Amino acid sequence: MATWENNSGHGTTKSSRARGRRKGAVECRLRRFLNRADIGPVAAPRMNTSSFSIRGIQSEQLTNSAAIRLPLVSFVILRSGETDFGLVIEAIRAQDYPDIEAVLVDDGATEASSREIQGLIAGDPRFKLVSSEQQLGPMAAARQGYDRTVGAFVVFLDTAVLPLPQFASSHVQAHLASRHVIAFTASRILAGAIPEPAAPKAPATGLGLLREDTAIRLSCLGEADFEALAAKTVLLDPVTAGWTTSPGMLAVYRRHVVEQLHPVDDPAAPDDLSVNTHYAGLAHLLGGSAAIDMPLAQAIGSTDPSRASKARASASQTQQMLGVWARNGSDLERRIGLRRYWDALCVLMAPASERADAASETAFKGILPLLTATFGEKQTIHRLNQRLPKGQFRAMLHAHHGPNLPFRTHMAVRLSTLRSWHNRLRLALRKHRRRLRGHVS
Repeated sequence: MATWENNSGHGTTKSSRARGRRKGAVECRLRRFLNRADIGPVAAPRMNTSSFSIRGIQSEQLTNSAAIRLPLVSFVILRSGETDFGLVIEAIRAQDYPDIEAVLVDDGATEASSREIQGLIAGDPRFKLVSSEQQLGPMAAARQGYDRTVGAFVVFLDTAVLPLPQFASSHVQAHLASRHVIAFTASRILAGAIPEPAAPKAPATGLGLLREDTAIRLSCLGEADFEALAAKTVLLDPVTAGWTTSPGMLAVYRRHVVEQLHPVDDPAAPDDLSVNTHYAGLAHLLGGSAAIDMPLAQAIGSTDPSRASKARASASQTQQMLGVWARNGSDLERRIGLRRYWDALCVLMAPASERADAASETAFKGILPLLTATFGEKQTIHRLNQRLPKGQFRAMLHAHHGPNLPFRTHMAVRLSTLRSWHNRLRLALRKHRRRLRGHVS
């Protein structure tokens, strides 16, 4: 690989000017990448500038290396059953990635438990404690912990899952070297009480990392480690299918993605909503993801999958996810486009349509008014009528209007059906004309 040496001669030579231009180009490219990935000037402690390289050039050789910072990784740690925080605190301290912070959320806290945790983290400013005497539930606890973090990347886990020393560095390296800016990366948890994950349904788009000589490289990962990571990392396309959330996967999310996908604060919402089922399902549809087929965490003891993730979203979980997607419809549509937004909405509706009618209507309840407020009734009905099966479309209408549809809604459905027939007829005539031209020629 190419390296640069300082020019110790007197005056400025043509070759030194060329080296300076190449340095500036590399630095501009790195700064542009960090800004595009939304991991630029985050409120994070400054790293040792020897912690990364690009094209084999160490960061201290760049013109203004102090202006470039790598991202802070924030761990939000929830209590799982009777498991204490001691082991997971040691696992976080053992990370080989230098810029980390951790927020410990002790819901259902007592004076004794708070005192014990404070003793474990005393003298280490990277750790913060959030205590609540009330039993918050996993989603509310995760949100309280998240609000105390500032990292560009966020990890939600519980005390029954211990990240291995290369967990943070492997995930950050996968993000920085990814061919596309993705919403999150997910890696396997070593088999314990947690089952192995199901294979992702989303189609793979091939190996997802850039070559070693063109990627931003962390110095804490050697060449062999990078090659193994690149061989095991696959990008997953968000367009055609959703992420198969499993309690055997641990994800690292981009902060700006999580910001757009927070669940709605609803006092009536159940307190067993799963953190990773919610964020992974929505984040994958928003920005795609990458699967790292490497065990980068260890499960200990027995754990309740509801604290971190469940293999399948419940009706209440689906309703919460649909509510977030519909409520933020205007922003999300601008971000990913009209077609992808509505296709993703139908992916979210698919699990509910497989349940009984009552459960399906529960999941759809309240979604239609949110979509109508953003896109208008005619467009909403037309988009859903185009994409949903008739039974599912009817269930959504009845969940909002009851058995008797208003006249304007009934007419909107009829007009949407006529528009669909008209489009099909137009496409059929266009194909027929092409065939005729082919015969004539």
